[in-house]
Amino acid sequence: MAVTLGGGPFGNSAGAGSVDSDLSGTGAAGQVAIWTAALALGGSAGLTFTVGTGTVSATNVTAAANLTGLAVLGSRTKIISDGNPVAFATFTIADGAVASGEILYSVKSVKTTALQVLVGRVRFAATREGSTYTVSVAEVGTQTLAANAGTLTGDISVAATAGVVTFTATFDSSQSAPDFVTLFYRIESPDALVVTGL
Repeated sequence: MAVTLGGGPFGNSAGAGSVDSDLSGTGAAGQVAIWTAALALGGSAGLTFTVGTGTVSATNVTAAANLTGLAVLGSRTKIISDGNPVAFATFTIADGAVASGEILYSVKSVKTTALQVLVGRVRFAATREGSTYTVSVAEVGTQTLAANAGTLTGDISVAATAGVVTFTATFDSSQSAPDFVTLFYRIESPDALVVTGL
């Protein structure tokens, strides 16, 4: 397979955010390359690309810690404490800036062979005016629970101070002392956020 992105919407153009050279490369059928808004290159493991006069190797998107240009942090996990708030991700926010996005999440509680899973999506927004921060988070739709017995409840909250926005998960299982409770999440944002998993 050979792919060349040249001309049309992917071709050479001047101005901020444009791609100033054609992108070409080779790989196996089914592999994917991503050219991010920050002009960072990602894609399936093993792909190589020629950008202008230099050659770079793509990283495996599923193992990437962060795709900054797309502000996507995916397939992350965090062991959380049953019934207690646990911070799981942060990003910085500059004075005069706004930030927004969504978090798709699932929480799994395990007690020997008994399983519970709660799935949801929250939308968040944050602004900073000097030392004044305004943050908001709301569930999108209704959470979905799958459990043979008992309940699993909770939510994700957001707070900001000292230039840092922090996401916190608080979930409580009706299982007595579950073996572990795990948060799985993906963050998406239209802003160029650099999100750090904790």
